[in-house]
Formats: sequence, structure tokens, C-alpha cells
Amino acid sequence: MRLSDMDRNILQGLASGQTYRLIAAKLHVSSATVAYHVTQLRSRFHAPTVAAIVAIAFITGVLSNDTWPVQLTGLLDMDLPESEP
Repeated sequence: MRLSDMDRNILQGLASGQTYRLIAAKLHVSSATVAYHVTQLRSRFHAPTVAAIVAIAFITGVLSNDTWPVQLTGLLDMDLPESEP
């Protein structure tokens, strides 16, 4: 599955447990933009929830579970900070 750079970075943030607001701040976009991309990801992954998007991404190998914070497999993405406590 091909994802845009924005979708990749949002997916990585979601998998790391980051809020839409934090992801938006790191990507210099609005929370509404993040929400829009999450809606598009839900549609592309046929997933009813954000948790399902992340689970499917791990199952299909889009996300790698052998590193933390999670990394998209084979991709160079911008660094996102660790999730808020």
C-alpha cells in the first residue's frame, strides 16, 4: 500500500499513541488536517477505529514492531517526539 508522506507520519504518530493535536503541531498543520487524513486512512485500511488502523498496519507490515518508537518499514520519516504522558 502506498501512503503519502503526510499519511506515513500521521500513522507513525498514531501508533506511538500521540494525540491529533501533537501530531498536527509536529507536522505544522491543523488538527482538522490530521483528522481528515485519519478518516482517509480508516477508509483505505477498511478500519472502523484508529486502533484498527494501527493493528492492520502492523499485521500487513506497513509498521514494524521490532523498534520503538514504531517505525514505518523501509521509510525515512520526520522524527516525531515521544508521546505525552
